[in-house]
Amino acid sequence: MSEAFLYEFLFRGRAADDPEPPAWHVILGQVVRLPGAREAQFVDSGALTPAQAAAAGFPLERVLAGIEAAALADRDATAAALSAMTRERDALREALAAVTAERDALRSAAADA
Repeated sequence: MSEAFLYEFLFRGRAADDPEPPAWHVILGQVVRLPGAREAQFVDSGALTPAQAAAAGFPLERVLAGIEAAALADRDATAAALSAMTRERDALREALAAVTAERDALRSAAADA
């Protein structure tokens, strides 16, 4: 059985003049292998209130920290991929410039001949 993890987070904001405060809930997920089962299966907690989520070890601070960590990791991976593509593009531009210069030199030599 795996550790429970944050599967879903929903924040419901309210209009500025709404007397109700913003609300949120979480759904926790877990991968379990039932006795006799051949494969593990995913189960979820259903929507948990803030108090239920905190009691399950997922207070709002932990939820938000997890979301932030995932978002920052995604940002870092995207930045690394962009950097690699930029290096590849620059190398291709250099190769194209070299081939173009060689072509131009051959054309010039042919014209002079």
